[in-house]
Amino acid sequence: MKNNPQLGSPNPLVENYSGRVIDNHDCLDLGCGLGVNSLYLAQRGFRVTAVDQNARCLSALQQEAKKAGLENQIRIVQRNLAIKTIPRGKYSVVLAIDFLHFLQPKRCEKIMKIIKARTAQGGVVIAKAFLQTGTPLSPKQQRWLKLFSQKAIDLLERKKFQRNELRDWFDDFDVIHYREFTVDASGKEDPLEVQHYGVAEIVAVKS
Repeated sequence: MKNNPQLGSPNPLVENYSGRVIDNHDCLDLGCGLGVNSLYLAQRGFRVTAVDQNARCLSALQQEAKKAGLENQIRIVQRNLAIKTIPRGKYSVVLAIDFLHFLQPKRCEKIMKIIKARTAQGGVVIAKAFLQTGTPLSPKQQRWLKLFSQKAIDLLERKKFQRNELRDWFDDFDVIHYREFTVDASGKEDPLEVQHYGVAEIVAVKS
């Protein structure tokens, strides 16, 4: 896929591991955003169900799919997965990239179970999420921020994985890639963002 500067590039894990799928080229892209991964896979013959709650993002994806002649390859679903379930079916590729950490912990646990159930035998799950690491806020900072910012409340209540937790979720899958690393975001201007944050990424095959 020719890179669109506004969309960015497909996630390297999607580029490197989606090609191992031989049968049942159905993909589920959860929290698809502007759909760069959906477009990439659709261009390679996958039938993609792209899910997001953001209408603007989905509209942009629909336009890009039409321009690329892929509108019949991508099914667009507007859905808030914080309160509604994942579309039914069995998928050979399930993407949960930069999505899980937008959920509250109990909801995330439920979604993780559904992701595993929706993955076809031999299918691949590719996920990436925030870790509970980095520059933590003190209890005093948390109390202060809650007084002034709904955004801070949302951030504090969202799911963040413990070390190795994402891998442990797939202990009954064949984990072919797992990595935890730290991202330096110290140049950001938003005072509510931590300066460093941890990330976990996984590629797991349902065996």
